[in-house]
Amino acid sequence: MPAGKNTDTSLETNDEKIRGRSAFNVELTPAGVVVSTVFVSDDEQVRPMPAVFPNLEYALNQIDALRSMVVNQFAQAAELGMKSLQAQQSEATFEDQDKAAK
Repeated sequence: MPAGKNTDTSLETNDEKIRGRSAFNVELTPAGVVVSTVFVSDDEQVRPMPAVFPNLEYALNQIDALRSMVVNQFAQAAELGMKSLQAQQSEATFEDQDKAAK
């Protein structure tokens, strides 16, 4: 799902003017955190599009927002990993108790 600090934008392609906003698409995958930039039109169509930073201040604000999103994805991955380890530990403890009871 597109996320990020959005900016209203117009995109002109082949005599067609499209209004919408640019956004970062940040996803957690088994390979790691994947980041892409997209353009979300007013009719909610999502198109791949490179990020455009018109000035330094805007660029740094966007990079800070992206940094925060990436950190949150890694925090989510760590939380999922911890839950998985806890589930494995709980299962191992249950199996040990079951063996001891027999």
